[in-house]
Amino acid sequence: MSGFRLGHGGAHIDRARPLSFSFDGKTYRGFAGDTLASALMANGIAIVGRSFKYHRPRGIIGTGFSETNALVRIGEGARATPNIPATRVLLTEGLVAHSQNAWPSVNFDLGRINDRLRPLFAAGFYYKTFMWPGWRLFEPFIRRAAGNGRAPKLPDPDIYDTRERHCGVLVVGAGPAGLMAALTAARAGADVVVLEADAHLGASLAAGTDRIDGMQASQWAADAEAELSARNNAQILRRTTALGYYDHNFFIAVEEIEHPGLRQRLWKLRARQVVLACGAFERPVLFENNDLPGIMLAGAMEEYIARHAAAAGRAPLFVTTNDSGYRAAIAARQAGLAVQGIVDPRPESPLAEKARGLAIPVYCDSVVERAEGNACVCAAQIAHGGGHKTIACDVIAMSGGWSPAVQLFTQSGGTLRFAEHIGAFVPNKSAQAERSCGAAAGAFDLAEVLAGAASAGEHAAKDCGFAAKPQRMPAVETTSVTPSFSRVDPQGDPKTAFVDFQTDVTVADMALAVRENYRAPEHVKRYTVWGMGSDQGKLSAVNGANLLA
Repeated sequence: MSGFRLGHGGAHIDRARPLSFSFDGKTYRGFAGDTLASALMANGIAIVGRSFKYHRPRGIIGTGFSETNALVRIGEGARATPNIPATRVLLTEGLVAHSQNAWPSVNFDLGRINDRLRPLFAAGFYYKTFMWPGWRLFEPFIRRAAGNGRAPKLPDPDIYDTRERHCGVLVVGAGPAGLMAALTAARAGADVVVLEADAHLGASLAAGTDRIDGMQASQWAADAEAELSARNNAQILRRTTALGYYDHNFFIAVEEIEHPGLRQRLWKLRARQVVLACGAFERPVLFENNDLPGIMLAGAMEEYIARHAAAAGRAPLFVTTNDSGYRAAIAARQAGLAVQGIVDPRPESPLAEKARGLAIPVYCDSVVERAEGNACVCAAQIAHGGGHKTIACDVIAMSGGWSPAVQLFTQSGGTLRFAEHIGAFVPNKSAQAERSCGAAAGAFDLAEVLAGAASAGEHAAKDCGFAAKPQRMPAVETTSVTPSFSRVDPQGDPKTAFVDFQTDVTVADMALAVRENYRAPEHVKRYTVWGMGSDQGKLSAVNGANLLA
């Protein structure tokens, strides 16, 4: 893997504003609009951290909240903050970042010896090992070994603000669904607040060639943002993350502030109606050595190219169980990358011919068995045509389907149902005055997303006492396809097929837990620490549940 900066594109970077930053004491260059992750990728940094238990090398796997590997310490001294996903850090002049959980360096970590001693550290080893002669004997060592980062010892000098806000309609998420729902409710006259964790609204529309009302989808998002910003009855909170959804539509959210001395603002929000448009998380694919640096989510690779002109490598191989992987591969080919192929377990995809027309080899009825490489991926072995084939590549971009972001919905008391066609859980019955729409509700076709979001915004406004005006639905030209999902069994050695990358939980660990009679997901999670990392199982939860089933 050798990441680099493309000479063209990058919708969210300003090449006229170069920035310098340091990572592990070495100075690099990026641009305004970069995240730390995209800047590291563009500078060819492959290894950004080490896994918790085995200290295996880890590279960037996702974007935004879909990141379990690239945890870094930001700042120095009293302002040092550990365990921050590099994908959530906006690049600023003079930013100082350090890798974690590695000694003496992230590229040469003596803790890697744990990987050689793996049989001693199987799931639940701590319950069996530290019992004799007594727990207290081991406690000091365990305390020193616990955690990834180190908290600063000096008092925090920054200021933290708090505010309260009541509104008619609270919209969480400002992708295409959130924007459409907010526009519809605001046009009806409701008091609308929009929460968006990203610095950009409609950021997901930067990738792809979708068109809405004859214009680029990203331009439609910019126009929607401008209209909401100009309205007296709408407020947009950027870089604001909803942390909790409690009784009577009460939310806690944290806003990242760039004002000197003021780091964060805590929002306490009470809404009459809530629209959840939180999107979805792409799932990894389970195969041997699927944790090597250079293996990342296909949607993340597409997004880095579109938003930051940052490519993780020059010769990617795409592994997908649904059509969204084809879209990412086509985008990479159109950006000038030498796509080595698309591996798909299904007999054929509607997008296969388009891929072949761009000289992308398509391997249908095939699966990846093993990734090869040491510090970084260098090839993949696939099962194809009754035999085996090795394909050289410097990136494996994987898409194992999409899991709607239902975390806030379930916290509110809502119940879920399993949608077989996407292989994931979707909202079923709301417990509060709430509606989910877009990918958060299991809808992925752009026209369907906008229609469902408009309906959610209209009903939310009506329930606030406003007569929603009839909305003209925008005309949509899209390549988005509902990701018909094909479940694939884990391939290769289960001891190195990772379900949870941060906490080093493998397929073998999950199987051991079941053999030892831990069957309920809650018990397996506690026994293996599956989903107990800082990402709280966003990438691993559904894969783990499928394994248990």
